[in-house]
Amino acid sequence: MNIKGLRAFYLVVSKGSLAAAADQLCLSQPAVSRLISVLEAELKLGLFHRNRRNLVLTEEGQLFYREARRI
Repeated sequence: MNIKGLRAFYLVVSKGSLAAAADQLCLSQPAVSRLISVLEAELKLGLFHRNRRNLVLTEEGQLFYREARRI
């Protein structure tokens, strides 16, 4: 598992937005989005429901976030 993707996921959830996570990581929003997509592919889980402007955690995403906080 890519630690950068894990950190991006954690920051998106804890900061509440992709933009805030991108600022924290000094990356562009598309780069953070790609990191999360790669993480989802590695885990074979859908962590977010994607709407036009929102990312909403799935049940799997909520469970994974609890584990990610400990890491």
